[in-house]
Amino acid sequence: MRLPGRNFVLTGDTVHLREALETVAPTPYDASTEESLRSIRRLQLRRDTADATVWISHDRTVRSSSTPACYE
Repeated sequence: MRLPGRNFVLTGDTVHLREALETVAPTPYDASTEESLRSIRRLQLRRDTADATVWISHDRTVRSSSTPACYE
């Protein structure tokens, strides 16, 4: 998502924690490990090429550190 002055990559349910994104670790109950690995790598690529903040909706540490002040 491109906003004025800031880009975000929304993860949905692809990863639930920052560690899963950084270590390319799919969730154990994903239907296809191969597809999950591919999706995580695509998130990393988008993050890196768009100079974006990754928004991991299930990770509270990400929400608290990345939430714009108007939403806090």
